[in-house]
Amino acid sequence: MRILHVLHSPGYGGAENHALVLMRAQQAAGHEVMFAGLPDCWLARQCTQHGIPTHGLRMAGLFDLVSHVRLRRLVRQWVPDIVHGHLVRGSYYAGWAAQARAGTTAISTAHATTAHKHMGRCRHIIAVSGAVQASLLAHGHPASQVSVVYNGMPDAPPADRQAIRQQLGIADDVFAVVNVGRFVRDKGQDLAVQALQSLPERAHLYLIGDPDTAFGREVRQLAGHSPRVHFLGYRADVPELLAGFDCYASTSRREALGLSLVEGAAAALPTVATAVGGVPEVVLDGHTGWLVPSEDTQALAQALQRVMDHPEQAHAMGQAARQHYLNTFTVDGMLARTLRVYEQARQRILIIRLSALGDVVMASGLIPAIRSQYPHAHLAWLTEAPAAPLLKHNPRLDEVIIWPKEPWKKLFKQKEWSALWQQIRQFKQDLQDRRFDLVLDAQGLLKSGVCAWMTDAPQRIGLQSREGSQWLVTQRIAPTPGQDVRMGSEYRFLARHLGAPDAQFVPDLAIGQQAQQRAQQALQDAGLKPGTAYAALAPFTTRPQKHWVEGHWIQLARALMAQGLTPVYLGGPADAEAAQRMAAQTPGALAMAGPLKLDESAAVVAQCRILIGVDTGLTHMGSALRRPTIALFGSTRPYADSGSPDTRILYDALPCSPCRRRPTCGGRFDCMSGLTVDRVLQQIHALIGAPSA
Repeated sequence: MRILHVLHSPGYGGAENHALVLMRAQQAAGHEVMFAGLPDCWLARQCTQHGIPTHGLRMAGLFDLVSHVRLRRLVRQWVPDIVHGHLVRGSYYAGWAAQARAGTTAISTAHATTAHKHMGRCRHIIAVSGAVQASLLAHGHPASQVSVVYNGMPDAPPADRQAIRQQLGIADDVFAVVNVGRFVRDKGQDLAVQALQSLPERAHLYLIGDPDTAFGREVRQLAGHSPRVHFLGYRADVPELLAGFDCYASTSRREALGLSLVEGAAAALPTVATAVGGVPEVVLDGHTGWLVPSEDTQALAQALQRVMDHPEQAHAMGQAARQHYLNTFTVDGMLARTLRVYEQARQRILIIRLSALGDVVMASGLIPAIRSQYPHAHLAWLTEAPAAPLLKHNPRLDEVIIWPKEPWKKLFKQKEWSALWQQIRQFKQDLQDRRFDLVLDAQGLLKSGVCAWMTDAPQRIGLQSREGSQWLVTQRIAPTPGQDVRMGSEYRFLARHLGAPDAQFVPDLAIGQQAQQRAQQALQDAGLKPGTAYAALAPFTTRPQKHWVEGHWIQLARALMAQGLTPVYLGGPADAEAAQRMAAQTPGALAMAGPLKLDESAAVVAQCRILIGVDTGLTHMGSALRRPTIALFGSTRPYADSGSPDTRILYDALPCSPCRRRPTCGGRFDCMSGLTVDRVLQQIHALIGAPSA
């Protein structure tokens, strides 16, 4: 994986240290890593020292146009999988830069409880503590887009405690309290100095960090010339030194997590800390140390006194702190959790189901099923144009891609070979540019297999692949025939293969508001008064052996009309003439096959009192939309259980059925003619009672 880290900071602190540790860990794990930031900052120098490439970027404020352009150019040229922004400014630039190319995902790390702005363009936000996460959620960031990944720090190296104390001039009888951090007011070193004044003479305070700041000078003045306060300056060897101390003191006024606290825990030091921000997530009160209120120097001194007076308890707390570090704050743990966020956020999944409207309806259950396992994934669906209206309004799909079958057929018939080849190449390139990680060929035919192969995705799963498509996928799966008789059983099998619970597979159709409005208007224009109950009839399908007898439809329509339900015939443009012929036999019936587009027909189904249909996509829509539905099956029986309590299936298991495409009855189609109108009416009454006008 290629990972570009973006961070703007001229100095050194927790965020910079975290970014360096993370980059080094990613590099050691075999990933390609690059840093973009100020060219001569501490972090850039450290990256160069450790062999991490850098890219100089000024980022003078949020709206440095030159830096934005340069970073976007770098994304297009270096082609990272992840652009990981740190702090607010780095996250803002990362979010914009990732949009420069398909397949690059922006991730943000929020390092402070005050950070919440300018991260919205990043796919996911990593919070360094639960306190930071709570702040992000309070400021409106969705919970699904924020994850806690605790900062990890390298383990404390083996150390000779006595040698370290000799090096630092710490006498054997001194109780040595250490504090590590930048000298800024938020770190609260002044509070530690004040608390020390209430402790016995053998208690000494050691402050690690560059005191040459305005606040550092205040702390020096407060300490005066006390021989018990020691300013050790900036030290790059803090982990090695910590073993020489007896207790760690964190006196921060504001802290997202506290990397120095993690280092103290790794060194098995008991800790006394102010209970601010994410500190209570590192210091477990009464278990790994003691927490005190912020600004309360008396409570701070009392807690330090307790550690000093009870060495056995202090030792046990240090060991517990060490175990807490091993469980929660190791570099390996941070790396694994960060990469998991990357994978979940960058996972790009493509479902391929090109045609057969009924199967598109049944396969739509894959959408919520996949979302349950990959909540942050980019989820796309490749289909032919006729089925697109059933998918394009679904908020759980990020993208609907149209397979341009008809334009290709036209070029083929016109023998425009060059133009056809260019379009195929461009389509293939467009798919590859999207950099799908996982492709699900839910159709299993040669045409869908070729589309899956075109993506060049590293993982391509074919469902019941045949016609040679099994050679175009990386894995072929197939359910045991007849084992599951529910609607969409094969797609349920695919969902289970991905680890989705069976309960998450629910047909998922979303109808656009405009389609609903157009459908309502079309019904009114055809003479249906607002509020009038109607029954949707779906008599039409591609094969004659799946049809119900036309006379039965007319008889059923008249019975429905007599019971106060207006019959509405649905179908495609090719069914318009037959629909008009049948509707003419029942005064008041509406022939809407042809005038309505597919999504408008779905909107009509969604509002019907009941739907009666043969094995066709509109019938499956009724079940998917949880409308009372009666399915008439004969030569085919796609399922015996719709998964909906509001669906009834009429099917006679004749010796010859289901015959599918090979009828043996000489055109009588006994399996369908045997489904009488009376039987259908009985099921209607069982579902919705006897409707009245």
